Amino acid sequence: MKGGIEIYAKYAAKALGARAITVNALAPGATATDFAGGRIRDDAAYRAMVTANHAFGRVGEPEDIGGAVRAIVSGSAGWITA
Repeated sequence: MKGGIEIYAKYAAKALGARAITVNALAPGATATDFAGGRIRDDAAYRAMVTANHAFGRVGEPEDIGGAVRAIVSGSAGWITA
């Protein structure tokens, strides 16, 4: 599903770029939230497995996602698209 959304964002960015409309997709990956019953947040063994396979050596926190969204929608990100 994430791959489909990424491709859609690229096509939409190309189609809307001439109108100065940017299109971006954020695919945060493993994040400690209520998703899937909170498994990443609450199951220590599962969280350790995910952490061991992540480039940053930790799972994402809701604040991480909020910061990424804030950056993409800010006025200073007007040249970022697709």
